Amino acid sequence: MRSLLKKKMTALEWNNRLSQTEYTERRITYEGKYLGVMIKDLPTHYIKWGILNLGSSSWADFFARELQRRDRSFK
Repeated sequence: MRSLLKKKMTALEWNNRLSQTEYTERRITYEGKYLGVMIKDLPTHYIKWGILNLGSSSWADFFARELQRRDRSFK
């Protein structure tokens, strides 16, 4: 439990140092398999899942931009 909390706090601190345009460098801050992983390092299937399941959150927006960066056919 402590390691998850520490991982989450580290990710939050990292994200706070980034500007809004540096979305690919953002780290996942919610608990799960990819806690602390940068958006640019996430598998595409997880990016698509996030777009469909995270609703109107900023994470869904970051994921959509990352999918567009990876595949220009997604506009």
